Amino acid sequence: MILGLKLSFIPSFQIVNAENFSGNIRVDDTDINFTNQTWPDIALFSNNIYIVWEDNRLTGDHRSHIYFAKSLDNMVSFGTSIRVDDASINNSTCCPSMAVDKSNGNIYVVWQDYRNSPDPYSIDIYFANSTDGGITFGDNKRILDETGNIWQNVPSIAANNGLIGVVWEDQRGGIYFANSTDDGNTFGENKRVNDMVGSGVFYPKIAIDNNKVIYIVWEDNPDGKFYIYFSKSTDGGNTFTQQKKVSDNPLIDGQRMPSLGVDYDNNIYVVWVDYQGTDTNISYAKSTNGGDNFTIRKQVNDDPGIAKQYQPSIAVNEEEKIFITWLDEREGGYNIYFANSTDGGNTFSSNQKINNGPNISAVYTPSNAIAVNGSHAFIVWQDDRKGDWDIYFTRSNWEPPMTTPISPPINSTLTNNTPLLRVTSITDLDNDTVYYNFTISDQPDAETGTVYYSGWITSTSWKTPPLPDGKWYWHTYTYDGFNMTSPNWIWNFTIDTTQNYVMWLYESWNLISIPFIQMDTDLESVLNSINGSYDAVQMYDANDYSDPWKHYQISKPSHLNNLENIDHKMGFWIHVTQPGGILLQCLGIIPMENQSISLKPGWNLVGYPSLSNKSRTIALNNLTFNTEIDAIWTYNASSQKWEQIGEFDYFERGRGYYVHSKAEVVWEIPL
Repeated sequence: MILGLKLSFIPSFQIVNAENFSGNIRVDDTDINFTNQTWPDIALFSNNIYIVWEDNRLTGDHRSHIYFAKSLDNMVSFGTSIRVDDASINNSTCCPSMAVDKSNGNIYVVWQDYRNSPDPYSIDIYFANSTDGGITFGDNKRILDETGNIWQNVPSIAANNGLIGVVWEDQRGGIYFANSTDDGNTFGENKRVNDMVGSGVFYPKIAIDNNKVIYIVWEDNPDGKFYIYFSKSTDGGNTFTQQKKVSDNPLIDGQRMPSLGVDYDNNIYVVWVDYQGTDTNISYAKSTNGGDNFTIRKQVNDDPGIAKQYQPSIAVNEEEKIFITWLDEREGGYNIYFANSTDGGNTFSSNQKINNGPNISAVYTPSNAIAVNGSHAFIVWQDDRKGDWDIYFTRSNWEPPMTTPISPPINSTLTNNTPLLRVTSITDLDNDTVYYNFTISDQPDAETGTVYYSGWITSTSWKTPPLPDGKWYWHTYTYDGFNMTSPNWIWNFTIDTTQNYVMWLYESWNLISIPFIQMDTDLESVLNSINGSYDAVQMYDANDYSDPWKHYQISKPSHLNNLENIDHKMGFWIHVTQPGGILLQCLGIIPMENQSISLKPGWNLVGYPSLSNKSRTIALNNLTFNTEIDAIWTYNASSQKWEQIGEFDYFERGRGYYVHSKAEVVWEIPL
């Protein structure tokens, strides 16, 4: 039997997107009017996000330089932007690409650089690294191994297990490559990757797997029609395989702008733009055999019309989950769109827009990039919502943290059949509102059998419906409006509402109370279970102004004792003579409603007839501390010390309490 709200159904919180993203966060830190930050790239290491871009803040004109920023606070915001290149301000650098080697955490950046000649066709590829997590970058190094007016464009860099690989467009005849095995201190010979020298070879991208196999894709038009080509190297870049088409589709007019990803099993994933008439679409293919063959292309964008899509970027995690982002004009202007695949690329999710500003102006440059960390996607793009270009960022929402249980204590026995379950409060890293769902059942998995749910609530405590006697198991889910976290813990307690309660009494004086209603309040009957182990009982009756102290001493004749009865509303002292102490067994009727105790001005010695321990605020119930009540004390027989009941202390069943009242009031003690 299942009662309450089933977790499989979440009213008002139905998840419909492929991913749920944080708000858009601006990365660059300059507000100089009419300066532009463009061409971003992103890389991750541990819980750090690194972003680079080209930036013209120094000149405000066509001359730009390479800037860098990293996240500071759980991937939420970014620190001060720092400059990477050391070229003269009057020179220009652009088109950066970045990689992080996960084996050492070092950051590598490459870009195209105009510093060596005023000739606009003398363009070099430059490199810089950071070995301190992006705090500083080293001296810039030129990768080209020839001199003269030769241009190199749009580099792409990858790094893995100590191998750095860089590819670029090169005037010498197509796609060129260079590697470094000493952290970028030196680079090897420049090698041509494409088979034939040509002038229509553009836009290379590179990836390196854990075995240091190098994969490269690019666009080429050897017969006047652009296709996406692929090659790889298994010897660190000394040689490359013969180039091959990723997708030979005669129905399309061209293929351009490839992006490349490799997973932990060395599967290869490629996305690109298919041109067909006036329409463009994002296409995808995969190879599971090292690039020998690729699957038939699949379309990623799901718009039915002829809206244009450009500039795709792909990333893959260790579980073969694929994340793709691109520039999309289906809403009129361009926006950043996203889709993912959780089945290795067989199907893709519905597309979703992730920029929350106005439409982005159309630009034909790589204006978005993506990286993944576990199951989270991180996306960066250039955005003109403020009137000039800035770098913006978003990431998948984090799952809310897991809560932990507080009470009832695990393996505890309760006499209250409506216990209050409590868990720790958690703060969501995305600052979303956190919801809790308490689940309790009579089976060890806390999910089957007779089940009760609290539903999604914002409170960290929940009072259960009335539960029958027996053992109960519970845990708590958390939910931030986007993602749900399952608990990895199950606590239990036992409900026992039988009329039997035991408490340990210490040798000497104890201040106690009886939590159950007594049918026979005769003192000797109530204390029958420890007959012979005590010699005196006394209590303070605030209603008897002339003689408030009432006594019972075994050594005195009965006519000299004036304490004959004990009930559940009384606190009383008992002097135990048993060496080491003894267990008192309390019998009676469990209260089924709140019990009332009349308090007189001044000190009152009272019991605590409740089924469970409660904090001072909850236990006082209808009374307010420092208004009607201004002091509460009890005596701890174990430590032989007086204890004041503070704001965060609990009233405990079985104890007696001195309560100082400022007026004549009635205290309603909650069960």
